Amino acid sequence: MAVARRKGLQPVATPLLREMDWGVYTGKVADEMDFTTLPESVETIDALYKRAGDFVSFLKKEFPGKRILAIGHGGFNRAIIVQLEKLTPEKILSLPIMKNTACMRFTLP
Repeated sequence: MAVARRKGLQPVATPLLREMDWGVYTGKVADEMDFTTLPESVETIDALYKRAGDFVSFLKKEFPGKRILAIGHGGFNRAIIVQLEKLTPEKILSLPIMKNTACMRFTLP
């Protein structure tokens, strides 16, 4: 809303842009999590990858040829990069952690 208000635009919300679902780990700090054996309630890398693909498809369908500002979370943003580069889902884990307020710019195929 803060960005849209300055430009006089109406934002379009989509649950596709939400951060990775951490399930039972939601609200915990990284030191409290066991990344080697994640519980079933945590969104898988494959599911995150698929959702990123669904988001790209959503943009192409709803905003063809338009310039778009999408505001999302680092983990999901890495999934979008991997989708657009046509890499395997596992590559999401090898990309560097994004800093707060990081910007990505890309053109949809």
